[in-house]
Amino acid sequence: MNLRSFSGVVDESLQVFFCYSRQDDSLRRELVDHLAGLINCGYITIWYDRMIEPGSNWQNEIEDQLRAADIVLLLVSAGFIASKYCYNNEMSLALERHRRGEVCVIPVILRPCDWKHPPLINLQALPTDGKPVVRQGCLNDESLNDVAREIRRVVEGMRKKRQPPPTPSTGVSDHVVPPPKGSWLNKITRKLRILLFRRRYRFDRRMEWAIISLLLILLIASPLILKRIFPPPPIQNVEKFISFGEKPLLDPRQDESAKAKYYYSQKLSGMQEFKKEHYKQASEIFNNIRKDAKNVVERYRNDTSDKNSEKVAALATLKDPEILIFRNNAQARQNHKDRPESTLYTIAVAAPMKKYAGSQILLGVAQAQDKAVNAPEDSKLNLQVLIADDGNYKSQAKNIATELAKNQKDVIAVVGHYLCF
Repeated sequence: MNLRSFSGVVDESLQVFFCYSRQDDSLRRELVDHLAGLINCGYITIWYDRMIEPGSNWQNEIEDQLRAADIVLLLVSAGFIASKYCYNNEMSLALERHRRGEVCVIPVILRPCDWKHPPLINLQALPTDGKPVVRQGCLNDESLNDVAREIRRVVEGMRKKRQPPPTPSTGVSDHVVPPPKGSWLNKITRKLRILLFRRRYRFDRRMEWAIISLLLILLIASPLILKRIFPPPPIQNVEKFISFGEKPLLDPRQDESAKAKYYYSQKLSGMQEFKKEHYKQASEIFNNIRKDAKNVVERYRNDTSDKNSEKVAALATLKDPEILIFRNNAQARQNHKDRPESTLYTIAVAAPMKKYAGSQILLGVAQAQDKAVNAPEDSKLNLQVLIADDGNYKSQAKNIATELAKNQKDVIAVVGHYLCF
């Protein structure tokens, strides 16, 4: 995401959602290749269902991404029309947002099929004249080029509409230097957008971006604001409420299965190594926990029973945000240790650790941090997350934030459910 200015207009890569039948996965890959120019220049980012992480609630993830999308591509074929989930669920949600002017829905006709009936016939389809990409059993590259060209035209038009109006020059530039592509600010903005507008709220695009811009300003300025507004906190020892990876703050799982106990014992081992500043070993332990859990989920992928204790423990472990945050913190510190000239950034997240909402807040932050820390070398960001237990008390959240702003000089932002919303 690029912030041109804090004027209420936020410009970021447009989010493109692929709605397609699994039978057409090879054609979906071909289309992605033809859109590589738009992807590489940062005009669009793409999402499709194979990007869902193991252990995630796939239906919620699909709905979240659909509600956050700027463009939805309906890859139409007989398989797509026959798929009840694609046709009745994904397409219906996309068209509902399309009618409200929140998203651009574009049918792409992949194969010859009976698609010329409502609601598809009411939309301008690609390729030109609605001729399918595959004709007489052969893939037509020129048709895919036509699709890519038209999508580029739509993307450029949408980007132009988002440009803020020019302001008279005063001789002094008020341009705000944008953060680097793939920055932590970009990732957190995406999470805010998904969390805020996933189900209940209905705003037009201008209002949505205004809210997100305001939240970003609060996020960036929160340490200074809290330091000036709130008096010195009554908390005597804030250390017991915070952790980088030295100790757990979330309630331990109640699962008494052998697998759950094994995962928790390994988590404690990782925290011990972190406390000793053995960051490489800590990162490996946390990483091995998640790797083992993913293998268990994959092994029992066809077992839908909730009585499989190994799978239940593995799914719970993959949803444990502390393991992911502590692993990334260890990795960020090791990266900084290996390259002392690099900067180690810190954000603090205050959340109620005894509540379900707390784990969900941390999970969203953990996933954004994971992409920043484990990005390609040229865009990698040493970002560590300090988690803080606010006890679900507004006053405690403010006290912790104030204390951190006062004493933790390297904390660049403090966020949380009481602090941002």
